[in-house]
Amino acid sequence: MKTLTVKQPFASAIVHGIKDVENRNWSTDYRGPVLIHSAKTGTNIGEIRDDRFPLIMDVSQNFNDSEAAFKKPSLYYKMEGDILTQNHDFTEMEMREEAMLVQNYEGLPFSAIVGVANLVAIVKGADSKWAESNCYHWHFEPALSFSLPEFEINGKLRLWDFPTEKLNKSALQELTAWR
Repeated sequence: MKTLTVKQPFASAIVHGIKDVENRNWSTDYRGPVLIHSAKTGTNIGEIRDDRFPLIMDVSQNFNDSEAAFKKPSLYYKMEGDILTQNHDFTEMEMREEAMLVQNYEGLPFSAIVGVANLVAIVKGADSKWAESNCYHWHFEPALSFSLPEFEINGKLRLWDFPTEKLNKSALQELTAWR
Protein backbone atom coordinates (compact mmCIF):
# COMPACT_ATOMS: atom_id res chain seq x y z
CA MET A 1 0.00 0.00 0.00
CA LYS A 2 1.24 3.52 -0.76
CA THR A 3 2.94 5.08 2.27
CA LEU A 4 4.18 8.59 3.11
CA THR A 5 6.74 9.40 5.81
CA VAL A 6 5.92 12.55 7.82
CA LYS A 7 7.68 14.03 10.86
CA GLN A 8 5.90 14.28 14.20
CA PRO A 9 3.75 15.95 15.38
CA PHE A 10 2.40 16.32 11.84
CA ALA A 11 2.00 12.56 11.22
CA SER A 12 -0.30 12.27 14.24
CA ALA A 13 -2.12 15.46 13.27
CA ILE A 14 -2.93 13.99 9.83
CA VAL A 15 -4.27 10.65 11.07
CA HIS A 16 -6.35 12.35 13.76
CA GLY A 17 -7.97 14.58 11.13
CA ILE A 18 -6.48 17.81 12.51
CA LYS A 19 -4.04 18.54 9.68
CA ASP A 20 -5.84 18.34 6.33
CA VAL A 21 -2.93 19.42 4.13
CA GLU A 22 0.62 18.08 3.92
CA ASN A 23 3.12 20.34 2.14
CA ARG A 24 5.52 18.78 -0.36
CA ASN A 25 7.78 20.18 -3.08
CA TRP A 26 6.69 17.39 -5.44
CA SER A 27 3.46 15.95 -6.75
CA THR A 28 2.14 12.55 -7.79
CA ASP A 29 -0.72 11.27 -9.93
CA TYR A 30 -1.69 8.80 -7.20
CA ARG A 31 -4.98 9.34 -5.34
CA GLY A 32 -6.40 7.00 -2.75
CA PRO A 33 -5.51 5.52 0.63
CA VAL A 34 -2.05 6.31 2.00
CA LEU A 35 -0.51 4.80 5.11
CA ILE A 36 1.03 7.54 7.25
CA HIS A 37 4.47 6.67 8.62
CA SER A 38 6.02 8.78 11.37
CA ALA A 39 9.69 9.52 10.79
CA LYS A 40 12.28 8.58 13.39
CA THR A 41 12.82 12.26 14.22
CA GLY A 42 10.38 15.07 14.97
CA THR A 43 10.10 18.57 13.60
CA ASN A 44 12.48 20.99 15.33
CA ILE A 45 10.39 23.42 17.37
CA GLY A 46 12.67 26.28 16.27
CA GLU A 47 11.70 25.68 12.62
CA ILE A 48 7.97 26.15 13.19
CA ARG A 49 6.57 29.45 11.92
CA ASP A 50 5.32 31.76 14.65
CA ASP A 51 1.75 31.76 13.31
CA ARG A 52 1.72 27.94 13.39
CA PHE A 53 3.18 27.66 16.87
CA PRO A 54 -0.19 27.63 18.72
CA LEU A 55 -1.45 24.94 16.32
CA ILE A 56 1.55 22.73 17.09
CA MET A 57 1.16 23.33 20.81
CA ASP A 58 -2.47 22.22 20.47
CA VAL A 59 -1.62 19.10 18.44
CA SER A 60 1.04 18.07 20.92
CA GLN A 61 -1.28 18.65 23.88
CA ASN A 62 -4.00 16.53 22.32
CA PHE A 63 -1.74 13.53 21.70
CA ASN A 64 0.53 13.66 24.73
CA ASP A 65 -0.56 11.60 27.74
CA SER A 66 2.57 12.49 29.69
CA GLU A 67 2.54 14.75 32.75
CA ALA A 68 5.38 16.68 31.07
CA ALA A 69 3.06 17.77 28.26
CA PHE A 70 2.94 21.14 26.58
CA LYS A 71 0.93 23.69 28.51
CA LYS A 72 -2.49 24.29 27.02
CA PRO A 73 -2.26 26.86 24.22
CA SER A 74 -5.02 28.88 25.86
CA LEU A 75 -2.45 29.83 28.50
CA TYR A 76 -0.32 31.39 25.76
CA TYR A 77 -2.92 32.61 23.28
CA LYS A 78 -6.39 34.08 23.59
CA MET A 79 -9.19 34.97 21.23
CA GLU A 80 -9.97 38.65 20.76
CA GLY A 81 -13.06 38.58 18.59
CA ASP A 82 -12.11 36.37 15.64
CA ILE A 83 -8.37 36.95 16.07
CA LEU A 84 -5.96 34.70 17.97
CA THR A 85 -3.51 36.90 19.87
CA GLN A 86 -0.63 36.26 22.21
CA ASN A 87 -1.42 36.29 25.92
CA HIS A 88 1.14 38.83 27.07
CA ASP A 89 1.55 37.13 30.43
CA PHE A 90 3.99 34.88 28.51
CA THR A 91 6.58 35.96 25.97
CA GLU A 92 7.10 34.07 22.72
CA MET A 93 10.55 33.10 24.05
CA GLU A 94 9.02 31.62 27.22
CA MET A 95 6.62 29.59 25.11
CA ARG A 96 9.41 28.29 22.88
CA GLU A 97 11.59 27.46 25.89
CA GLU A 98 8.71 25.47 27.38
CA ALA A 99 8.27 23.64 24.08
CA MET A 100 12.00 22.87 23.86
CA LEU A 101 11.71 20.92 27.12
CA VAL A 102 9.39 18.45 25.42
CA GLN A 103 10.69 18.72 21.85
CA ASN A 104 10.98 14.95 21.68
CA TYR A 105 7.15 14.89 21.56
CA GLU A 106 6.98 12.34 24.35
CA GLY A 107 3.99 10.07 23.87
CA LEU A 108 3.91 10.28 20.06
CA PRO A 109 4.98 7.22 18.05
CA PHE A 110 8.16 7.39 15.94
CA SER A 111 9.37 5.06 13.16
CA ALA A 112 5.86 3.68 12.97
CA ILE A 113 2.89 3.26 10.66
CA VAL A 114 0.47 5.40 12.68
CA GLY A 115 -2.63 5.35 10.51
CA VAL A 116 -4.13 5.89 7.11
CA ALA A 117 -5.65 8.83 5.24
CA ASN A 118 -7.27 9.20 1.85
CA LEU A 119 -5.30 11.42 -0.54
CA VAL A 120 -8.07 13.17 -2.46
CA ALA A 121 -6.25 16.00 -4.23
CA ILE A 122 -2.93 17.71 -4.75
CA VAL A 123 -3.14 21.41 -5.53
CA LYS A 124 -1.23 24.64 -5.14
CA GLY A 125 -2.93 27.44 -3.25
CA ALA A 126 -5.04 25.31 -0.90
CA ASP A 127 -7.29 27.17 1.50
CA SER A 128 -5.98 25.61 4.71
CA LYS A 129 -4.26 26.96 7.81
CA TRP A 130 -1.60 24.28 7.16
CA ALA A 131 -0.81 25.28 3.55
CA GLU A 132 2.69 26.68 2.93
CA SER A 133 3.43 28.95 -0.03
CA ASN A 134 5.29 27.56 -3.05
CA CYS A 135 4.38 23.95 -2.20
CA TYR A 136 2.10 21.24 -3.47
CA HIS A 137 -0.71 20.82 -0.95
CA TRP A 138 -1.64 17.17 -0.45
CA HIS A 139 -5.26 17.19 0.75
CA PHE A 140 -6.19 14.26 3.03
CA GLU A 141 -9.65 13.13 4.19
CA PRO A 142 -10.93 11.09 6.00
CA ALA A 143 -8.24 9.71 8.26
CA LEU A 144 -7.82 6.95 10.82
CA SER A 145 -5.32 6.66 13.64
CA PHE A 146 -4.34 3.07 14.43
CA SER A 147 -4.90 2.21 18.09
CA LEU A 148 -1.71 0.13 17.97
CA PRO A 149 0.86 1.57 15.52
CA GLU A 150 3.23 -0.76 13.68
CA PHE A 151 6.67 0.16 15.10
CA GLU A 152 10.28 -0.19 13.96
CA ILE A 153 9.58 0.67 10.34
CA ASN A 154 12.21 2.65 8.44
CA GLY A 155 10.80 5.45 6.32
CA LYS A 156 11.67 6.44 2.80
CA LEU A 157 11.55 9.53 0.65
CA ARG A 158 8.57 10.16 -1.62
CA LEU A 159 5.66 7.69 -1.78
CA TRP A 160 6.74 4.14 -1.04
CA ASP A 161 5.05 0.76 -0.80
CA PHE A 162 4.48 -1.01 2.52
CA PRO A 163 3.03 -4.53 2.43
CA THR A 164 -0.21 -4.42 4.45
CA GLU A 165 0.27 -8.05 5.50
CA LYS A 166 3.13 -6.79 7.70
CA LEU A 167 0.74 -4.66 9.77
CA ASN A 168 -0.13 -5.99 13.22
CA LYS A 169 -3.52 -7.68 13.55
CA SER A 170 -5.15 -4.68 15.25
CA ALA A 171 -4.00 -2.19 12.60
CA LEU A 172 -4.97 -4.56 9.77
CA GLN A 173 -8.50 -4.96 11.20
CA GLU A 174 -8.88 -1.18 11.59
CA LEU A 175 -7.63 -0.63 8.04
CA THR A 176 -10.06 -3.21 6.65
CA ALA A 177 -13.01 -1.66 8.52
CA TRP A 178 -11.98 1.87 7.41
CA ARG A 179 -11.99 0.99 3.72
